[in-house]
Amino acid sequence: MTAAADLLTARTEANRAFFAAEADNIARLCSQMADRFLAGGRLLAVGESPAGRSDARHVAVEFVHPVIVGKRALPALAFERAEEVALMARPEDMVLAFDGEAVTGIDDLHRLLTDERIGAPTAMTILRSARRRQLTIVPSEKSRA
Repeated sequence: MTAAADLLTARTEANRAFFAAEADNIARLCSQMADRFLAGGRLLAVGESPAGRSDARHVAVEFVHPVIVGKRALPALAFERAEEVALMARPEDMVLAFDGEAVTGIDDLHRLLTDERIGAPTAMTILRSARRRQLTIVPSEKSRA
């Protein structure tokens, strides 16, 4: 097996394990997002770094212009600064920032939740009802029974 094939196999296994462990949480989040969209909410994606801005734009486009034929377009906007989001956000909107980096999808969250963060207090900023709130969370591993 080549190094690239080994990396692909490792990534595939990591994705499988992650999604198997987080399936209930992801399903719950999707349901909550659907409720917000039905209530008139929008996805407000924010990225302050160059990569973050690119990700925010990409996610917004995926929601506004779905590639699956017949799939409903959903309202989404991309922003470059959290301050812009604070000016535009409505109570039913959805925004999440993590350690100053935009978290606009599960891939971003997965990338940020590394072994080094387990047990380490991590700053999280959420925007809810047009108000910014700072939280400190301590990521932990889910015990596998």
